[in-house]
Amino acid sequence: MKRFLRETLIAFATLSVCMLLCSQSAMAQDCATQIQEANSLYNQGKFNESIQRVSSCGNNSDPKIQWQSQRLLAMNYLALNNNSQAREAARKMLELNPRYKPSRINDPSELVKLLNSIPIIPRFSFGLALSAGANLTLPSIGDVYMVADQNKTYTGKSGFQFGVSSSYQFNQSFALHGMLMATTKRVNIDYSFGNWNLKADESLTYLNIPIMARYYPKMKTLIRPYVQLGAYAGFLLYTDNSFFATYKPDATSYQLEHMSSFERRRSTDWGFCGGAGAFVKLGDGQFFVDVNYYHSMTNITLTDQRYANSELVNTYYYLDDDLSLNNFAVGIGYSLYLDYKVLKDK
Repeated sequence: MKRFLRETLIAFATLSVCMLLCSQSAMAQDCATQIQEANSLYNQGKFNESIQRVSSCGNNSDPKIQWQSQRLLAMNYLALNNNSQAREAARKMLELNPRYKPSRINDPSELVKLLNSIPIIPRFSFGLALSAGANLTLPSIGDVYMVADQNKTYTGKSGFQFGVSSSYQFNQSFALHGMLMATTKRVNIDYSFGNWNLKADESLTYLNIPIMARYYPKMKTLIRPYVQLGAYAGFLLYTDNSFFATYKPDATSYQLEHMSSFERRRSTDWGFCGGAGAFVKLGDGQFFVDVNYYHSMTNITLTDQRYANSELVNTYYYLDDDLSLNNFAVGIGYSLYLDYKVLKDK
């Protein structure tokens, strides 16, 4: 008995699915016929009859049928000078296919004009960003610590910055922009004194995550400028530190190269960032160039480890100062539009 009931239920479910699929297929075929008839009526100038014929297909389960229905409705409403209804149908048409490019060959000129007047924004984009040789470190020194009567000079060096970026566009003017970037900050220190020439080189690579609010002025130009402002968090990934000492009277030299400085540096960094840039639409995305400044609010030195390395203190006369590493980056990149939003009329 249980087996009979189970088999009956399976057969009933299978039959129901088949009937539903057949029904949807029949409805799609029926609407395809109605669209052909409505198009013929439109060409004959029977606009109201064309609207009646196609209006029931606007909610069809097939997006292609829906799009064809809305296109015909927009054309008929334009012919009847019903601009508000025509605009609503055209907006729905673009919501179904926001990548559609109006054709002056296949679309009536009034429909082309209407479609071009409806604003569409790339709601979500994703891309690559690069800054090589233009990512300049700007050291900021707090308290200075010296083993002898030293004169310290800090010099920021250029590095690289590479990663991915994404944006979420709220409207034509505002977006939320985020990046995931590998950023290298490099600094040289010259702290010579007396009979000693001393130098230190350090390179720190961070995984930086900046989040910025972006503003686009409303301009109908090929090149669109923008400004942005926000904050970032950084996580230390890699360090490389070298020290060089030369005793001038007999030219004796010492080197301690490519050592890690993890034990002396904080593993996290944070600060504020902002900048400006411009983009130009290219294909299904945009090519952009921007300039950003990152201002660190973190002393990267672990103060309790300042005197821990005796070799640095006794051989290279070195102590870590309180130090923050800001940087200035010029970036280029390309973002691909992944999703679109048709803006409603205000």
